[in-house]
Amino acid sequence: MGMDGFKTPPLDDFHSYSGQVRAEGENLGTLNHYASGPCANNQGLEGLLALVSGIIPEVAQFFEEKIGQCQRGMGLVAQKSDATANDYRSTDHDTAAQLRALYPTPLGGFPDLGSLPGASHLGSFDSDKVQPKEPDDASQYEAKSISHMVWTLHTNMGEGFLAGAEKLFKFCTGQSLIELLLTPLLGDFGRLEYLHDAYKALSDGLFDVTGGLREGSWKLGSEWTGDAARGFDS
Repeated sequence: MGMDGFKTPPLDDFHSYSGQVRAEGENLGTLNHYASGPCANNQGLEGLLALVSGIIPEVAQFFEEKIGQCQRGMGLVAQKSDATANDYRSTDHDTAAQLRALYPTPLGGFPDLGSLPGASHLGSFDSDKVQPKEPDDASQYEAKSISHMVWTLHTNMGEGFLAGAEKLFKFCTGQSLIELLLTPLLGDFGRLEYLHDAYKALSDGLFDVTGGLREGSWKLGSEWTGDAARGFDS
């Protein structure tokens, strides 16, 4: 549709964009739940890692709040896109005032994407479902780290007092004295590896959502010119 020196996308594209935005909002809901689950898991962070333990829930809550804010925003963006389609459905010039009220004043120097040649080929309204995988349990990392520490100690201490104490303790109890001493002191370093993987998965999911939203906004913006279009682009 076009008149008086500006053009609008096909009305179906506004609704396609709304659908994409709502789908990405659902993805953000999934990531919000992930942030409150695996990303908030601070089990086993004791001993020297106790200082880190209290920080983990705070960081997770920060991401929960930000992702939740973005998720709520997706609903507003979708509503605006549907409202724009409904307004453009009428050819009455009074709709120009309604459209200006839907979008903020454009940022200075921000280009109108619809005026860029070939821009419409760079975007799409596709949205892939995001489902981050929970990391493997930290116990496997803990076992590896403890084994490595025990092996290092055995290698370095030779046949000294600690080596003798370890052999005697293990003979009497069947347990490793070194592991009993180290584990409470050092805490579960495997949980840090677990959290590393969890936040990597959260980051990848957010990147996918961001890319999808950017492609949809570029697609719609490249088909649309005029004051309202520039406000949308901005």
